[in-house]
Amino acid sequence: MDRTFQGLAEWAKEPVSKLTAELAAGLGERLVAVVVSGDATEEEPNGVLSLLVVTTRVDGGVLESVGAALSKARAGRVEPPLVMTEDEIRRSLDSWPVEFLSISARGKVVTGSLDLASMPVDEAGLRLQCERELRGLVIHCRFAYLASRKDETRLGEMVAGGATKLVVLARATLKVAGQATEGSSTEVLKRLGTWLSTVKSGRGDSGSAELLADAWAQRNQKRPRWSGERLLALADLLERWVDAVDRLDGTAGERSGAGNPGWGN
Repeated sequence: MDRTFQGLAEWAKEPVSKLTAELAAGLGERLVAVVVSGDATEEEPNGVLSLLVVTTRVDGGVLESVGAALSKARAGRVEPPLVMTEDEIRRSLDSWPVEFLSISARGKVVTGSLDLASMPVDEAGLRLQCERELRGLVIHCRFAYLASRKDETRLGEMVAGGATKLVVLARATLKVAGQATEGSSTEVLKRLGTWLSTVKSGRGDSGSAELLADAWAQRNQKRPRWSGERLLALADLLERWVDAVDRLDGTAGERSGAGNPGWGN
């Protein structure tokens, strides 16, 4: 296997090889780079391929070529890729900082050339986007509870479908909080859960970490199930998460959570 596929999960290497070959054939000189991120850069079973396809321009012809390449490759579970030019990426770093942080942190350039390290994101933008999206998740949990609180299968599917977003937001939150952001999705969620527990109560209990780990584990269940009671617990965790993010102001003390006894009640 090509050395550029080193660092990818074994299950991802063959489909990524097929996809990059078809993209290169279909786009030719219009293709700048293909970046793989998410499940494919981890040893997660039953993963989904997440791609950033960087091109010299984006128009109907380029999108048609990308779509045709996806069809020809028959590469299994692939999310609709993000197709952008380098200029669009750089102009979007302050608009979608959470997403680009995730790509730069875990992304792997498998063909072409793109300097992921040159994609700095604004921490103020990170904090604001985290807060906005977390508040949206809290409201979504409330709606879901009222609509499906007795339907554990439906709730399980909802939690499984949203687990990836939890990881993306966790990594961004840790970045703003001055915590380590490297590691697998499981490691990031554990670190975020421990940090939340410390911020909330002044002690490092693992209740939040365990709940987040359980939510992530739903992705690999053939029939995920989640009770209404646990959905309320997840909503409560998200509310505490929003509160913690809202209080981050970039000062050294608050970024570490140290010397801040007023944070939790």
